[in-house]
Amino acid sequence: MVVEVKLGDVNGPRGGRDKTCDVIVRLFPSATVIVKEQGDDLYTTISQAADRVKNSVGRKIDRMKENRT
Repeated sequence: MVVEVKLGDVNGPRGGRDKTCDVIVRLFPSATVIVKEQGDDLYTTISQAADRVKNSVGRKIDRMKENRT
């Protein structure tokens, strides 16, 4: 598994809903999960993205296990 995280601040010092957290999880051999989250606070945005990644990766792994049997 390879995890790539990109953090950003779209508007710089002007503020607003401009903090971004993009997460790409590559599950071998061929599955990929991509989560994009945007918000006012960077830490909250990261936390929300992490929750979504946890749920999405769990579902993807469950589906991969079901397809093997």
